Amino acid sequence: RFGSLNFRFCHFSFNSDGKLIGFINQNGNLIIANTDSNDSLYPIKSSTEGITSFSWDKINPNKIYYSTNSKLYECLINIPVLSQCYTLSKVSKFINCFPSPRGDLLILLYEKRIEIYDACDTYQNLLFSKYFTTFKFKNALYDNKSSVFISYTDNKLIIFNLDTFDFKPYSFFPGTIIKVINNQNNDNIYVFVADNSKNSGELFMYTLTNR
Repeated sequence: RFGSLNFRFCHFSFNSDGKLIGFINQNGNLIIANTDSNDSLYPIKSSTEGITSFSWDKINPNKIYYSTNSKLYECLINIPVLSQCYTLSKVSKFINCFPSPRGDLLILLYEKRIEIYDACDTYQNLLFSKYFTTFKFKNALYDNKSSVFISYTDNKLIIFNLDTFDFKPYSFFPGTIIKVINNQNNDNIYVFVADNSKNSGELFMYTLTNR
């Protein structure tokens, strides 16, 4: 539908109302396409660094966050003026940002660091920051109630209470965590684990409830 395109990452993401889809092309530019039209492409060109990740806002369908190796930008796709810019830490590799579904927080996740900002504050009020020497994060997500933030490594879940910023690791998975997702129809969190202990190639699903 979008012609002949080469992608840097096999990563597509829809905005909150499902009318726009974003992806990063081989030139490191973020392409935003209107799913209702073949011709509506909105490229966001990066500097020489290239765009490394992006995330849609959970409340405003026209707001998007995208990062280079050194900066995280927040903008509205229909207004080519940046409304916010965050300087990324050089201590650890940046993974992505996670806007809260409640609109109150913005979480920046690195491989060994997490930063939590007040998304309602235009002055980038940092609420929590911690560097982890023993964890190497892969990705993360919110639960459906936006009360906890769940990050994960190859073999651990680290669950953050977003009211107190306390956290607790869980490491009872017999294998490598491949993906953690939630279900919009209930409060469960599903953890997919590959069992590599006997080269069986089996994939297991664990369900977290009553968090």
